[in-house]
Amino acid sequence: MSSSSSRATSRMQSRARVDMPVFVCPRCRAGVDRRVSQTPRNQNRTFYVCSENGVTCFFLWVDALAKTLMNELQEEHEEWLRMLPRTAVATPRAPEEEMDGEARTDRELAIELRMLKNKVRKLEDQALTIPICKYFWAFVGMVIALVVMLKMYGKA
Repeated sequence: MSSSSSRATSRMQSRARVDMPVFVCPRCRAGVDRRVSQTPRNQNRTFYVCSENGVTCFFLWVDALAKTLMNELQEEHEEWLRMLPRTAVATPRAPEEEMDGEARTDRELAIELRMLKNKVRKLEDQALTIPICKYFWAFVGMVIALVVMLKMYGKA
């Protein structure tokens, strides 16, 4: 590494060690530090970097990661909306006493779906202010809800 690039790297970073790493470096499996850029071009922009080998091993802007996760959440959400009407229509009709239970379950699923839509909207509105771990748990929650829906309607 040349002296000019090492000066630029040291000028660019302000260490803010993450107590409990959200993820590890994909190359060396070391912890990941969360740092703040001090360059004029990216002033106060947060990024992740490998704690062992620095930017040569792993580098990722936090806002780029947040945007990627939001896109994935949106894609999952749209898939659910496309799947729900087909699975609801495809469910077989049950005897009258079971219909009450199904209707209640459908209402619960509709409420849960509305809540998930609201969560996605809130996450989109706060994309830059929410730490990465909250995106992760929102994604996990949506995946769990999808699995529950598929298990319930998958028997049809």
